[in-house]
Amino acid sequence: MKINTFISSRKEKWKGYENILIDLEKKNVNYLSKGKLREFALLYRALSTDLAYVKTYYPKYDLKEYLNGLVTRGYTFLHGRKRTKAKDIWEFYVKDFPRTFRKEKKYFFMALAVFLAAGIIAYILTILNENFARYFVSGGIIEHIKQNKMWTDNIGVIFPSSIVSAQILTNNITVTFIAFAYGIMFGIGTAYILVINGINLGVVIALTTIYGMNNKLFNFIVAHGILEISIILIASAAGLIIGEALIDPKNLKRSDNLKLRGKSAIKLILGGIPFLILCGFIEGYISPSILYPPAFKYFVGISLGIIFYLFLLLNHKGENDE
Repeated sequence: MKINTFISSRKEKWKGYENILIDLEKKNVNYLSKGKLREFALLYRALSTDLAYVKTYYPKYDLKEYLNGLVTRGYTFLHGRKRTKAKDIWEFYVKDFPRTFRKEKKYFFMALAVFLAAGIIAYILTILNENFARYFVSGGIIEHIKQNKMWTDNIGVIFPSSIVSAQILTNNITVTFIAFAYGIMFGIGTAYILVINGINLGVVIALTTIYGMNNKLFNFIVAHGILEISIILIASAAGLIIGEALIDPKNLKRSDNLKLRGKSAIKLILGGIPFLILCGFIEGYISPSILYPPAFKYFVGISLGIIFYLFLLLNHKGENDE
C-alpha cells in the first residue's frame, strides 16, 4: 500500500482520536462520558497498530513521529502519567538531541550556507569600500578599530565578570530564540537573522583586517565563537524546519505538519540551551580576560568545537538513526 493511500484511509480516525485527546488534556478523564472513553481506548489500540505498521513499512517518513507522539500522549491517560526523571533529561541530551541533529542536518547546512555567503560577501564589500561597514556596525566600534583598540578591552574592568556573563547569556538566548521563532514567517525571518549576523561578522573581520587587528579580534572570539555560532546555526536550522513545514505540509494539514515537524525543531532548541550557558560563561570570564594567554583561548575554543561536533555526529550513532 502506498503511503498516501494509507494516510487517506486512516486520517479521519487519527483526527477523531486527537480531538478526544485534546479534550482530555484540556479537561480531565472524569469530564468525558464512558462512551467517549471507550471510543478513545479503541482508537488508541488502532493507532498503536498503525504505528507498528508505519515503523515496519514506512520507517523513513515523518509520519512515524506524528503517530508516536499521539500514542505517547494517549498512554499517559490510559496508564497514568509518567514523571519526568533526571534519567529522561539525561537521555534526551545524550541521545535524542544528537540523533535529531543528524536527522535534520541538511537544515543546519542550509543555515551555514546562508550565514557564510552573507559573511563572505560583506567581507569582500568592506575590503573594497570601507564605508560599507557603516551600514551595519556602530560608529563607536569602527572608531575603536581605527585606533587599534578592541571595543571589548574594558568589559571585565568596568563590569564584574558575573554581570557580563549574565548579560551575554541573555543576549545569546534572545538571538537563538528569535532565529527559531522567525521560522514561523515561512523561514524568511530565520534567513534574515542569518544574513544579518553573517554580514555583521564579515564586516568586523574585514575592518580588523584593514587595520591589522585580526589577532586581537580572534583572541577575543575564538574561545566562545565556534560553539556560540554553532548553537545559533542549530537554532536557525530549527527555524527553517518550521518554515518548510508551513510551505510544504505534504499529505497533512498545515497545522498537523507544523505540530509534527515542530517536535524536531523544539528538540534542537532545547538541546542547545546548556551549550548557550557554557558560551555565556566563557565569553564573560575567559574571552575578555587578560589573565588567559591567546594560546589557552584557542585551545578552549577549538577543543570545545571538536568535542561538540563529535558528540553530535557520533554519539549513539546507529541507534534508531534513519
